[in-house]
Amino acid sequence: MHKCTWLRVLPDSVPAIAGFTKAIGTVPDVNGLSGEFAPGAPPVRASPTAPKVGGWTLWVVVLIASVLLAVGVLLLARPFRHLVERTGALLDAVLDRRTDDGVRMRNLTGAVWNETTALLGLVVAALIVLVIAAVPLMLLGGAASPGAFLGAPFKGWNILAMLAGTTLPFVVVSRRDRGSDYSPWSRTLHRVVLDNPHLGRALFALERARSRHREARAAAHGPVIVSGLARAGTTALTTMLARSPKLHSLSYANMPFLLAPNIWRRFYKPRDMGARERSHGDKVQFSLTSVEALEDHFFKVFMGERYILDGRLVEHEVDEETLAAYMGYQRVVIPEGRPDDAYLAKNNNMILRFGSLARRMPGMRAIFLFRDPLEHASSLMAQHERFSALQRSDPFVKEYMDWLVHHEFGLGLKHFVFADGPGLPTAPPSSIDHWIGTWTAYYKRLLVLLESHPALLIDHADLLLDPDDVIRRIEVYTGMRLELPATDRFEHRRTWSGPRDEALLAEAMAVYRALKRWRDQARQ
Repeated sequence: MHKCTWLRVLPDSVPAIAGFTKAIGTVPDVNGLSGEFAPGAPPVRASPTAPKVGGWTLWVVVLIASVLLAVGVLLLARPFRHLVERTGALLDAVLDRRTDDGVRMRNLTGAVWNETTALLGLVVAALIVLVIAAVPLMLLGGAASPGAFLGAPFKGWNILAMLAGTTLPFVVVSRRDRGSDYSPWSRTLHRVVLDNPHLGRALFALERARSRHREARAAAHGPVIVSGLARAGTTALTTMLARSPKLHSLSYANMPFLLAPNIWRRFYKPRDMGARERSHGDKVQFSLTSVEALEDHFFKVFMGERYILDGRLVEHEVDEETLAAYMGYQRVVIPEGRPDDAYLAKNNNMILRFGSLARRMPGMRAIFLFRDPLEHASSLMAQHERFSALQRSDPFVKEYMDWLVHHEFGLGLKHFVFADGPGLPTAPPSSIDHWIGTWTAYYKRLLVLLESHPALLIDHADLLLDPDDVIRRIEVYTGMRLELPATDRFEHRRTWSGPRDEALLAEAMAVYRALKRWRDQARQ
């Protein structure tokens, strides 16, 4: 016979009700709870409940938790952007069809590893943010019930505290970032697109496929290339020429999709916020519609390892594949339905491939600017100091210039190395002699190239004093009526009176006079 005992059948509070024992009676102990409710046993304690918290206290705690969450999300943006950049690198490795299989597999394995570690790091960081944001609410619940208030931000007036707390950090950060031309996400997009050459090739293939029919038609005019050593006036002249309805060039609005400008234009339609002074501090104004030396990114993607070396930019031959792609690139930039127009580009590195292109693109019209060597050297040295400081304070400036192969000055300085030219300058960049030597090497090589490949020479002084006459000479040279309005004279302020190597300057002045003679002969 079974031993009679109490059976637990209702909540803890029910046995205390008067008369309950008589109502339930005695039954066998079928659940193994012998003696739990037996007479004389200790009373059962009630379940713990959340402490009472005043409205304002809870509101403030919700506000603090929301601020912590928003700050955490903002901090997570950096590892998330890092993950996006690693994803771009992985895609670039997948798209690589030119590297040896063994090297390609190593690159792909490394990219997968970097992607995985970036993803795991982001997940761990996100969990930490959630825990930290929950701490104030858990402390409010106490040790007895730490999760009692985790749902409080979504109830009643606490929603306002949550909205205020999550919004405030974003407002503060947006105000802080207003001084930069490029937001953190914009910088990430630039890195993904411009740091990965195989991705760039794939984008160009898509762009070129959309405009393949344009390449079937013969171009009425060859490309117009404005070049010269940096600070010779190339930006001013290119800006003037870009106002012509007959010439078409890349502009800042095409960044960062320089190899797919028409595809990018379908998605990105920036508002022109007006012109302002560029970073050079030379009173030259620019806007999103301004043209700039952007095309050398094309050559970097297609053959960068052949001419961009440590501390040097090397004169080189353009291979047939790159030449065909370059001619297709020009047709991509010229709008649909404008077969009689021409491609315009500013490219201060053109001298490195001028001989190669001039032989195989007889329709190309190259315009080289030159300037008084002492003035020019002074301007280059000033810009080197300016951009070195700027790049130290904001490393993205150097990244940006490296993508565009702008190594004329700054921390990314690289020197031209010509096929028959002298070695690298011996004087440091802090000396005017360094820049005089750079000027002399550049223009001595140009004079040699001009003997076999004619081009139009423009004196910087002529551009300043009579820009309209310069335009007329360009119209004659290109055989195009550019339909440009009259242009005002430019301001000229650069002088130099410091010490310099007089023998080095004398050699430069001799080259300068030879350039002027060449210019005068072309006028006759």
